[in-house]
Amino acid sequence: MSESCNRAILDTLLPGEGDLPAATAAEFDIETHAPLLAPIAAASSRIAGNEEAFVGADETRRAEILTSVQKEMPDEFARLIAALLPDYYEAPAVLKAFGWAARPPQPQGHAIQQMDGPTAERLEKVRLRLKLWRDEA
Repeated sequence: MSESCNRAILDTLLPGEGDLPAATAAEFDIETHAPLLAPIAAASSRIAGNEEAFVGADETRRAEILTSVQKEMPDEFARLIAALLPDYYEAPAVLKAFGWAARPPQPQGHAIQQMDGPTAERLEKVRLRLKLWRDEA
């Protein structure tokens, strides 16, 4: 299947919203997902009539087609989604949309809010307890 078909599938599955970019605008490596996209693209093109009909369809029609594909081949569809989501949500543009830095969290780490009083009290009890049985006494 063509790159335009793969892009149409990705942008239909992950269309973006507000500051959140669509899949192809997130600029992660689509080519790595080509083997998983191939059966989905073939089924989508078959249901639409041909590849051009699928690519040229509006987003609503493409979503209907992909819903049919999901029902027809749930395992392949689930594998594609499972592979896409981590890459999408780790893309710099997506991290930026969520307000996160597009850098590894270490060694700088991320700022977190201070604990509230009840949480600090509960954790103090854990800190003060005796060593666990597997630790040396």
